[in-house]
Amino acid sequence: MEPGGDEEVIERLEAELGALVEVGSRSIGAALSWSDLDLMCPCEDPERELKHAAKRLKRAGWIDVVRVVEGAHPAVRLLHEGRRVDVAFAARGPADAASVAAALERGPATHGALSAWREATRYMKQWARARGLYGGAFGLWGGAAWATVCAHGVASVAREGHRVAGSEVVRALFEELSERAWPEPISLTGAPAPRASGPMPVLNPADPSEDLARGMTRACAQALQLELMVAQERLREGASFSELLAPARPEGSMARVRLGCAPGDELGLARLEGWFLGRLAHLLHHLDEYGPRPHTTPEREEGALIYAFEIHPRSRARRAAQRLEELLEGVEEEGATVEVEVFG
Repeated sequence: MEPGGDEEVIERLEAELGALVEVGSRSIGAALSWSDLDLMCPCEDPERELKHAAKRLKRAGWIDVVRVVEGAHPAVRLLHEGRRVDVAFAARGPADAASVAAALERGPATHGALSAWREATRYMKQWARARGLYGGAFGLWGGAAWATVCAHGVASVAREGHRVAGSEVVRALFEELSERAWPEPISLTGAPAPRASGPMPVLNPADPSEDLARGMTRACAQALQLELMVAQERLREGASFSELLAPARPEGSMARVRLGCAPGDELGLARLEGWFLGRLAHLLHHLDEYGPRPHTTPEREEGALIYAFEIHPRSRARRAAQRLEELLEGVEEEGATVEVEVFG
């Protein structure tokens, strides 16, 4: 999308949906090249408003409705000129820059806290994505969760009159998160974890009754904790931050899901991926007994995306693949194919 395109898209969406609030990485100055445009529509009845919004946007014709998102808030994912736009509907406020800044201001009077927070958030999101463990759709920490975790990291190193650096926050986070007594929650307000929370809870600073990672499965939590421990050990051995960003490659036995469309049909492939991701939380909970380690960045082939789930040993990968086939029946996209295979 060309510079200035975000504002135009927001204006056109507001003409269809009413007032929108920009949230996510762009709103806090921590966007990366692959970051989506994240918006929130404040409303009294999120589920009802979502249904009406999806119908209005489909009729509008200028933007493609890729899928309805199952996440922390009801949301619709859109595609405009190759760019993804997520619009969430919520009665409560998001974990945004204002709520995090307010939490940081309650701590010691440090220098550079907000810039260190943004720098750490950019790095930790980049690290998680490189290691294939990023995204709320996969039951892992997404952008709001990582921003909150990094604010916690800033607070953990804050001292009166001290100038905080992003690298200091990142180093402190790897050390603490790899040794943390989970499910002790990350909470900027000191609130306890709500009952409906996951194995690695991160509480929304704007609404501490909400765990931003409540959909995380035990297998995903184990995979993230292992990656954090490996990263911390490598830092102790002298590895640089840039060396930790080496992409993770699926290894050994795995169940692979191949999403296919006609070559060149990017919209069809995006809709098929949306269909798959919309079922992913359900899939992961049903596969949790097999201990799948997801790789959240898919491999790309001509007209296809391949998502891999490491599962050991091979006999368990075979059983998981059979379960995946059962759960993925009924693809509705014309000309689309979903294939499941055991690899390795």
